[in-house]
Amino acid sequence: MMTLNIKSFVATLNQIKYSNFLFEHKDKIRKGATLCLFLCLTYICTQLVLSVLASMHKPTIEKTSITILKPEPQDMSAYRNLFGKSNDVDLRESYKIVKPTRLNLTLIGTVFKEKGALAIIENANRKSKVYQKGDNIASNVLLKDIAKNYVVIETGGKLEKVLIKFDYIDAKKPHKNKTFDLNSR
Repeated sequence: MMTLNIKSFVATLNQIKYSNFLFEHKDKIRKGATLCLFLCLTYICTQLVLSVLASMHKPTIEKTSITILKPEPQDMSAYRNLFGKSNDVDLRESYKIVKPTRLNLTLIGTVFKEKGALAIIENANRKSKVYQKGDNIASNVLLKDIAKNYVVIETGGKLEKVLIKFDYIDAKKPHKNKTFDLNSR
């Protein structure tokens, strides 16, 4: 029992010291608490005033006009033939009136590469060969020009066309493979 009384005495003594400390410094504690409450109240009032002012203020939008400048149209005809007039276009236009040849020649295909165009032509003997512009296809038959779907030949001083022959693949017939060595040129 004695130990219990000592513990309660010590606890009471601590409470008395704490109470005495509060009693001695009550003015300082009161001023500190008042200052904290004042600062909180000031902060709340400031936030309230700012929110009211922000809702009253309507931002003004300035109207600005933007003018878009369009360049004046220029005559581009001066740039059309910058490197000189091409003769190939004129020749190709004149080839429209050239009639197909009656020679037994068949144009299998055309190939366009860096160094010029090539034409794969089959002759009467069913032999295919690769030609380029200026080659003789047969005696007295000269390859004048190569286009996408036709070639122009000169035979006896007269221009003629050899049109490309389109063979459509039939799924029921066996396919014949033809290979050509384009690097032989």
